[in-house]
Amino acid sequence: MKLALIGGGNMGGALLKAFVKSGILPAQQTLLIEPDQQKREMLVQETHCRAKADLDDEISG
Repeated sequence: MKLALIGGGNMGGALLKAFVKSGILPAQQTLLIEPDQQKREMLVQETHCRAKADLDDEISG
């Protein structure tokens, strides 16, 4: 299973951390879409997930 979260705010960030830390999903199978660079970098450091600033790159690639 793969998971993409759009937004790393309070709810998205909490869900991402919970899924990865509990082992429900490996970090490599999660993708965070977060335009705020500071939030994105913080969550990548905490969870080691993949992250993009916007969804356009992921859809076209």
